Amino acid sequence: MEVNLSSEGKAAASSSSRDADIEQSGLPASVQKILKGIRELQRKIEETMDQLQKVLNDQSLDPEERRTKAAALQTVLSTLQAQVSNSTADLSSLMNSLKSSDSDKTKAGMLVLAKM
Repeated sequence: MEVNLSSEGKAAASSSSRDADIEQSGLPASVQKILKGIRELQRKIEETMDQLQKVLNDQSLDPEERRTKAAALQTVLSTLQAQVSNSTADLSSLMNSLKSSDSDKTKAGMLVLAKM
């Protein structure tokens, strides 16, 4: 028997397995949602950095075109990094308002650093 998943199904399966550690953390759903958002932003940062590296190494582009594309990608990177910073601040505020234990705060911090 063969089962074929749609691209949406594959994305959902991949997303849930990437975030399984967050889902199994025992942290409140609202905290998990922010953690997943941070992790998605981290993935986008990695993708954008890869794109930037490709642009910088692309010898088929003339120098001005390379500079323009690199500048645009650096702007995207700055925006994504600001979003991570804001989301991390939101996570901290939420955990304080929930009166989360130090253990839960440490667990959340480790999950942010894990970047699965």
